[in-house]
Amino acid sequence: MTGLFAQYSQHSYAVIENLISTVTASNWKIRTKDLSKRRVSVGRGRNIQWDEQGLQRPFFEIDGFPASKDLEALVCSITGIKELDAHRTKAWINRYVASDYVPTHKDAEGDTQLVLCLQELPDNELGGELYINNKRIKLKTGDAVLFSASQLPHGVTPIVGRRVGDYGYSRITLVTRFFRV
Repeated sequence: MTGLFAQYSQHSYAVIENLISTVTASNWKIRTKDLSKRRVSVGRGRNIQWDEQGLQRPFFEIDGFPASKDLEALVCSITGIKELDAHRTKAWINRYVASDYVPTHKDAEGDTQLVLCLQELPDNELGGELYINNKRIKLKTGDAVLFSASQLPHGVTPIVGRRVGDYGYSRITLVTRFFRV
């Protein structure tokens, strides 16, 4: 844990390898596939897009993960935040296909954010990587990155390939936004 705290202290982000198993990631991907989704469009021509599925408390679709006391304790131990406001925690699923990406931005709210990879890109496909402060963060299924999304510029590189996984998407992430008390 001290390594993650040091990494976060130095860079305002920390990569957490194998936060969940690939089996759990697959389970959550299946359980959330039919939730209602909206196509997010941003940018001048509104041509920057991806699918987003909001998750409702108590987050049963993903075993209550974002609201778990264990996850809260982990986030606090890595970030140094004393206490999180569990009632304000927000979570959603992002699903990406070819040419989808997220432009560089800083979030308008929240103190820290966890991006958990539920499905990495198929072999030999390109793009779909999160970048923070212009550094690409390669996440494998089950890996996560915790970062100060309101302080650091971040985005997702365009997905170049056309291959998709079992549920019609190239890459799937679970995003959780935390607020301090």
